[in-house]
Amino acid sequence: MVIGVTGKYCSGKNIITRLIAARNFTEIDVDTIGHEVLSQKSREVIASFGQKITDADGSINRRKLGRIVFADKKKRQALERLLHPEMTELIKQQILLYKNAVINAALLFPMKLDSLCDAVIIVRSPLIQRIFRAKKRDRLDFCEIIKRFLSQLKILSNKTTGNVDIYNVDNRFDEIACAVQLENIMKNLSSDF
Repeated sequence: MVIGVTGKYCSGKNIITRLIAARNFTEIDVDTIGHEVLSQKSREVIASFGQKITDADGSINRRKLGRIVFADKKKRQALERLLHPEMTELIKQQILLYKNAVINAALLFPMKLDSLCDAVIIVRSPLIQRIFRAKKRDRLDFCEIIKRFLSQLKILSNKTTGNVDIYNVDNRFDEIACAVQLENIMKNLSSDF
């Protein structure tokens, strides 16, 4: 079984992914894969975005790159065109290695990774909670947080590219409340398989 977990920035995808992984699912973290592909394609990325995204040692500074792509939709799309095809191939290869996998991906729908899933769980959380989580976790200033939020306005969908059920988890409370919701989803999924 392959379960996709998605949600907007700081909605709590990692909590749900961790709870699913505890049920003998292997996590496929799309952010981690993205970092690997960014490193592999660093020359192409630097050629597209310039030396201003690099550190003194010539490596890409993801925070500098992030400031550019979260502020400019066209530049973000250019970066996605460079990275997403390779990322998708690596994800497909990883899925083949595991009996059960959970894909942790904010861009699950835009990357069409939902077509690889048997079910999708969307993690939802109120905006104000997500702002506080972003400040605490990533220590970004308010303007940077808002740019990230604005870049994700249309990343979620009520439809999938395949015949995949979509479930929602409300992450406004605590991990215990998430675990209860997930338990009900997993019971429903296990009856389908």
